[in-house]
Amino acid sequence: MNPRERIKVNAPQVVGEVIDGEAVIVNLQSGTYFSLAGAGGLVWSCIERRAAREEIVGAVKARYAGDAGQIEADVVRLIAELEAEGLVVPAGSEGGTAAPAGVSAACEPAPAYEAWVLKRYEDMHDLLLLDPIHEVDEMGWPNVKPAPGPVS
Repeated sequence: MNPRERIKVNAPQVVGEVIDGEAVIVNLQSGTYFSLAGAGGLVWSCIERRAAREEIVGAVKARYAGDAGQIEADVVRLIAELEAEGLVVPAGSEGGTAAPAGVSAACEPAPAYEAWVLKRYEDMHDLLLLDPIHEVDEMGWPNVKPAPGPVS
């Protein structure tokens, strides 16, 4: 695993958003959704910017007070989990932007680091697969795929 390798969201089949520090991620192809709280939300924000693995680790280390070795191991493990679930893929040579600044304001102490858990939910599988968002082209919602032409 190359620490300089950039990671990206596996779009258009995966969408996600960070809300109040928690990442909510949906695999539109499988109908499975995921939740990542705490430092996991920061990791997802970095991935949305196509940050390199080492930049992601650096952002988490800068934001949270904790054992640097444990943080690095946890970030590497989380990225591997996200890849195994098909949520992220290597960005290859595609450029990205630097990871978001994760350092607290000088007057605020850094929050204690706690390892996160990627929570998986399948209770809305059928409902998510019924959503018309699946009928989109490569540009994503709300660009509807053109109807197939008549067969000769």
